[in-house]
Amino acid sequence: AAASNLSTMYAMASKPLASGAIETADIFKSLDGGHSWTPLNIASKEHTNGAAGGWAELFAPAWAKTNSPGTVLGGQGFYNHAIAIDPADPNRAYFSGQLYTTMTTDGGSTWKRATDWMAQASTPYVHADSHCTAWGPDGSLYWTSIFTGEVGQLTPAGEKIVVAQGLMGANPITVSADGRLFVACDFLGNGLYELDPE
Repeated sequence: AAASNLSTMYAMASKPLASGAIETADIFKSLDGGHSWTPLNIASKEHTNGAAGGWAELFAPAWAKTNSPGTVLGGQGFYNHAIAIDPADPNRAYFSGQLYTTMTTDGGSTWKRATDWMAQASTPYVHADSHCTAWGPDGSLYWTSIFTGEVGQLTPAGEKIVVAQGLMGANPITVSADGRLFVACDFLGNGLYELDPE
């Protein structure tokens, strides 16, 4: 839920396919604090900035193509998924999965691919398998890449900034109310770090 409106909530659900992949079932939205939920029918939507293209799109199975937000989990719904709702605007939300991050700025009516593992279709490169995100006070979205050790920032304008590199196992991330950025490492490393987002 967004801090500015705790009644608006989102949830992402997955489902098993006959192939063994576990794909996105749908993204659901609640306007009454979770008492009732409405499916956003994302499988029927397309990204306004198109598909990523390239070999990944050409050879990918149907459930892993990137032209629709309905494939955001990329068959790995058991493993990688993250939701980030803008604390100041409940209609602006990011949903991450295996190969890319999809976003909406109008509460789920339209969708745009915000990042892509292949860095195609004019989207910033962000490593696959998203798990943790956090919002900065200026509206920036921060994330960690556990396998590459990268800590990144996506500005409100959509620009990617690398905040730190080499923190293998970087996973939990949070930003304090006064803008202090903290990252912890697990599995592949250990430690708690305060980073300078500037």
